[in-house]
Amino acid sequence: IVGFVESENLNKKADYLTKGRSYKHLSEQQLTDEWVRIAKSLANDPYDAETGLMQSHLTYEFELRGKEVPHELVEKYSDQFFSRVETVLRGLGKNERKRVQQELENDIAAFKAARDQSKN
Repeated sequence: IVGFVESENLNKKADYLTKGRSYKHLSEQQLTDEWVRIAKSLANDPYDAETGLMQSHLTYEFELRGKEVPHELVEKYSDQFFSRVETVLRGLGKNERKRVQQELENDIAAFKAARDQSKN
């Protein structure tokens, strides 16, 4: 699973790079402020895919600059985010949980097949 997650992250970072690093023009303070704003937004709506992608892009910009992501500034938002995710997951019905699990298993299987094929 770790390889799958790392591969997905690397693909998203490559996508950010090829699309021109939309946050490279921000100062370090602006980048930090935007990252905190996005973390707060995700805490309120953890399933907003567009906002999640923005957070990933901001994180990649920190990494590309060789800077640490300021996680300490968003601890309260992180706690809120995980609490909301947990609440939603607990509220899923058995069939929905099975569907989500099957989608994840399919994604991991596809990753493994592609990885194994590239070894040959």
